[in-house]
Amino acid sequence: MARQTRPLAEHYGDLVRVSLMEARPAGLQTRQLVSATRLTKSQVARGVRHLRDVGAAEHLTPIIWRRRDGYMFSEDPADWIEYEKKQFQQILSRLTRMITGRSTRTWPATPTTSGPSSPPPSSLASARRWPSSPGSPTSNSLTSP
Repeated sequence: MARQTRPLAEHYGDLVRVSLMEARPAGLQTRQLVSATRLTKSQVARGVRHLRDVGAAEHLTPIIWRRRDGYMFSEDPADWIEYEKKQFQQILSRLTRMITGRSTRTWPATPTTSGPSSPPPSSLASARRWPSSPGSPTSNSLTSP
């Protein structure tokens, strides 16, 4: 079941679709879409989401994005498969990092504030845990050790 569309999202999607059809077979970067449609960056993103939702629901030519070409309609199924594989890899990487606890951000080598009250970065990770339940002995784990 497709999401219920809003009139503005549909309007933004139409403007983005017309701009991409005029640029076909080449694609348009986000800033070019902003310039061509006279919409804001967030409105262009909303229009692209609408095009993806409608295209998937009605089995239309999907809109893909490449770093080199930007947003585009491609008739080649190999492009669709490549795009979907990259999207899948991105989601899989996010889930893997979330499950394993790894993130792309790391603690600085030295603490930014000095003094006896600031624990070293290695103990910060162990001090910040969610309480397990209101009455459990570990429910007070957010306080400093």
